[in-house]
Amino acid sequence: MTVPTVDADRPQGLKSDPGVTNPYTHLGFNPAPGATELVRALHHKLTSCVKEMEKAHKEDDKAFKEEANTTTSPQLKEMVTQDAQMIESHLQQIQQIAQSKAAAKGS
Repeated sequence: MTVPTVDADRPQGLKSDPGVTNPYTHLGFNPAPGATELVRALHHKLTSCVKEMEKAHKEDDKAFKEEANTTTSPQLKEMVTQDAQMIESHLQQIQQIAQSKAAAKGS
């Protein structure tokens, strides 16, 4: 596929596909100009990343909280407690992203 020079600096999934017509002419631009298969593949990869991030954060959250409850070192306890709070915050953020993705898929 030949990519127009106006698309040369765009990510692969957002480059115009000359074979795709713009169904959104009333907007004055195509909000989804990329090749459909490429956009779907990218969406699948991003969804998989969200799931893996959620899984990893849950495992880290559990491990840090267990260490905070079992360590006898006051310095280590303080460090893992602070880190556990940060991980829990990140876990909540990724869960919100996962929930918004699930809500968007259901609508």
